[in-house]
Amino acid sequence: MVLKPIDKVINRVYTRVTMAKYDSMRKLERNKELRDYAKRHPELSLKEIGEIFGISPSRVWRIVNDSHKRELE
Repeated sequence: MVLKPIDKVINRVYTRVTMAKYDSMRKLERNKELRDYAKRHPELSLKEIGEIFGISPSRVWRIVNDSHKRELE
């Protein structure tokens, strides 16, 4: 799969930034960006999104599914 230039920039930013283990505000912002990104790119797999954001596919799944639960409430 070929990433667009903006996606490459996002990938570099997330792979270079070291996030503090318990920095919840930065993680909340990352999760919001991840949910938005996943909605804009439904063709990407969880693994591909995880590689862009520097997290595991299972973590991507939990973040995305948590947002679906919020929308239903």
